[in-house]
Amino acid sequence: MKNIKEIKVFISSPSDLKSERQDIKKFVDGYKSDKYILCPVLWEEKLPTTSHITPQKLINEELLKSSDLLIGVFSSKFGSPTEEYASGTVEEIEIFISSGKPVILYFITDKDNRKPSELTIEELESLKKIQQFKDKYSSNSIYKEIELKSLKEQLENDLSFNIRKLDSQNDIIIDNTSISKQTNIEPEESTANVYSGNWWADENITKMINDFIESKGLGAKYRGDLTFYENTQMIKDSGNFTESTNKTILEKAKAEAFNKKYGNFNYDEDLRDRFPNWSDNIRRKIRELLSTENINSVLGVGSNYGKEINDIFTNEFNATYTVLDISKDAIERGKKIYTNIKFIESDMEVTYPIKEKFDICLCLRTIQSRGAFRQNVIIQMDKALKKGGVLLISIPNGYIDLNNNKIIKGLYDHRNKLIQERRPQILANKVLNKLQDYEYYNTGFETLDTEILIWGIKQ
Repeated sequence: MKNIKEIKVFISSPSDLKSERQDIKKFVDGYKSDKYILCPVLWEEKLPTTSHITPQKLINEELLKSSDLLIGVFSSKFGSPTEEYASGTVEEIEIFISSGKPVILYFITDKDNRKPSELTIEELESLKKIQQFKDKYSSNSIYKEIELKSLKEQLENDLSFNIRKLDSQNDIIIDNTSISKQTNIEPEESTANVYSGNWWADENITKMINDFIESKGLGAKYRGDLTFYENTQMIKDSGNFTESTNKTILEKAKAEAFNKKYGNFNYDEDLRDRFPNWSDNIRRKIRELLSTENINSVLGVGSNYGKEINDIFTNEFNATYTVLDISKDAIERGKKIYTNIKFIESDMEVTYPIKEKFDICLCLRTIQSRGAFRQNVIIQMDKALKKGGVLLISIPNGYIDLNNNKIIKGLYDHRNKLIQERRPQILANKVLNKLQDYEYYNTGFETLDTEILIWGIKQ
């Protein structure tokens, strides 16, 4: 049997690009390869008919979830809002990005050549929203601004690149009637029940944020199933105040919530307490990736009051150490204990208030938060890293059940109070794919006793 790889390509755009959607479909359909079959997916042609679920959710569940690659196109129309996002096209694109799948995104510059004075208020507002969406991704080259005449040429180049990336990650074989897809991560997540009780992990960040914004009279709700950035976009035009005030209240709410939960974090309840040599494997990996004489500066992102930086580095390496964390109480605590560490209070998703570049940048057991937009965190860490520097990220992989004095492997979900056993591996795979997208080399991951460690070296 000849192995042919099938790639489903979801085409996403607002309604002003109907003819362009068909052009892209024809191009994808006609993509020539002895190795691949490209299957274009357009919601208007593939969407089932039902009254049981909203159209956008149906698109997400029936079409988007099973697609391997997304081509998104904007011109002058932003699209209509959905229940959760600013527009359906934005929802499709951001769901794809958050899943770690590749996105090809174009903004067509010459379809509508009218002057601003010729546009309606609604059309100007749409252009403003498009620009805001572009600004969100301006720092990581996720999109191109193109003219219509170059669409096919761009598609040829970008499809070829992304297909090669997919080819290296998946093995998708068509065998007449059935399609089997093998990856290094199992898609089904088994779960284990977690006891109910006063457990630190069950202090819900979402509830804390909502308690804060309610106390300030914001008149809106923070959603735990969205990232903080998505919540900011959703709430900015709602509530009782101006957009800038809403954003400020949300930022303060986030800082207060994380400070309340992690400001006085007790490592006695932490899985690392059961594995006193947990840092040995991290040091081993650092030495494999970077020679000791080249380790002069280290940045710990989300490293609380600095204990993990101290445990990993200070007795082994002669370097300067900086911790960046959102919790003011943790920072004040760290300043009193570790006088050799510099502390900075800041959000890990925004530009760091430091100009220094580091040899090692690590974010251990922090990036997995549902409220964190992982891509933004990685972008900011990348900015702070020297060329040839090492990026280390880890996903927690277990907890201590104090009631039963045992270790439970997996990642805790506050919404259903279950530990998802496969979730750490799934997230680690997504982080690894993102480092590869940013052209880090010597990438890999390893499952340790306490966490899954992912690494890469900056080009």
